[in-house]
Formats: sequence, C-alpha cells, structure tokens
Amino acid sequence: MHATHPKDVISLSRVIQAPGESLKDYLERFHTAVVEISNPNDHAISMVVIRGIDPESEFGDWLAGKPP
Repeated sequence: MHATHPKDVISLSRVIQAPGESLKDYLERFHTAVVEISNPNDHAISMVVIRGIDPESEFGDWLAGKPP
C-alpha cells in the first residue's frame, strides 16, 4: 500500500490546459484538482489557474492583451 501525501497548491501547477482543450473542460479539471487541496489559498490558486491556460488559446491571447 502506498502512502498518500496531502496535495498542495504547488501540485496544481501540473494541471494545464491542453492545446485544443476548451476553457470549460480545463476549468472543470482544475476545479476537480482544487477540491483535493488542503488549506487552499485563493490568491495562489488564482495565479496557478491563469498560468495553466494555453497561451495559444483565444483566452490566452486575451490574457496577454493581444488584439483579436
């Protein structure tokens, strides 16, 4: 039997939006991972979710301030 380690905000950095994945699907996966975090920090989670967005996506362009 393997010991499980509590997940932390740093583990969320591995949850990234795949190329072609919808923003909705990414956010659903991210939310599923967040609920496993003990003592979540809203500010840190906000930073990690934004970093995980595909920079080549339409929303990634918007976050970067690129014109449509």
